[in-house]
Amino acid sequence: MPGTVVGVVKVVLNGVDYRTKQGATLEMGGEQKTSQYASGKRSGSSSEPMGSKISVTFEFMADTDLEALRDFVGQADYITDKGVMYTAPNSETMEPPKVSDNGGGVELTIEGDPAVLAS
Repeated sequence: MPGTVVGVVKVVLNGVDYRTKQGATLEMGGEQKTSQYASGKRSGSSSEPMGSKISVTFEFMADTDLEALRDFVGQADYITDKGVMYTAPNSETMEPPKVSDNGGGVELTIEGDPAVLAS
């Protein structure tokens, strides 16, 4: 869908669709490059692999399983409201969930292999 603006996304973990609050971000991963210099001039670059990172806040529902979120290992999907999906295989939760009251939700950071376009 060229020219279509992407709106709200959802994050699905191992097929479980948690209610996602607005503002989820995806860092694709891939190669992180660093410029190399010789005699004061750029001579090229070096690179090192970099994994993907999803930062998300889920709605804190009565049935939200905080232990499952804390212990998550598997496939994380970042899906736009236009149906575009990026999959981050070999993902896992990087720190325990942070829970806030007053509608704050459950903050979570997930890292995995570089994300790939799945749809």
